[in-house]
Amino acid sequence: MAVRPSTIKLVPDGDGYRLDVGETVRLRATQPFASDAVVWCGIPGYDEPGRELVSEEFTVRDDPFAWELTGSCAFASRFAYASE
Repeated sequence: MAVRPSTIKLVPDGDGYRLDVGETVRLRATQPFASDAVVWCGIPGYDEPGRELVSEEFTVRDDPFAWELTGSCAFASRFAYASE
């Protein structure tokens, strides 16, 4: 495996978001998941409220990884990202 720097683009799109990580990852999740339940971030230690979405597109193309998913779960929440 390797670590490579990539540009991360997160763009609002309708009621959801589009996420691109370089040319290798593309995610588009614009439709809310139909539920009345309150959704919270599932990562331990993070108590940020968020919105559960359904992904219309989730594609990864980075050898040896290659897949496409549709209709899978996506979660939008605020976060802090830092890099040197």
